Amino acid sequence: MNILFVCTGNTCRSIMAEIILREKIMDRFGENDLKSFRIESAGIMADESTYISSNANKVLEEFYNKKFDSNRKSKLLDSKIIDNCDIILAVTRDHKKFIESNFCVKDNKLFTISEFVDECCDIVDPYMGDIEIYRATLLKLDYLLNKVLDKLNEFGG
Repeated sequence: MNILFVCTGNTCRSIMAEIILREKIMDRFGENDLKSFRIESAGIMADESTYISSNANKVLEEFYNKKFDSNRKSKLLDSKIIDNCDIILAVTRDHKKFIESNFCVKDNKLFTISEFVDECCDIVDPYMGDIEIYRATLLKLDYLLNKVLDKLNEFGG
């Protein structure tokens, strides 16, 4: 199963969601099951020379007590990425609307993260905020992605 997370710059929320879901799959099912997933992230206005936010990386490392690649660069959303996905999970309703307006998305595979798990909230952008805002964002993503994983598991994903 190919899952894509989308936000604005692909330096905070979507990349955090990508890493968190990957870690959750490994924790819950093991590394072998992770191989049946391709989890990635992109941004609707990403600058491909920009790296993951240092605060995003820092809170991920604190939460998982391990190192992550701080040299991971942003990826700009394009049609090829969208076409190769089974599920697209936008971080906010505005990201979802942007994707609907600018790309041809087939097969009812586009949702917000919250919508996918029957919640109703957008994930606020922590960009340029203090470390506590990043921690709050990580905890919100952690909560929602537990539910995403449960739902994927229901479908045999």
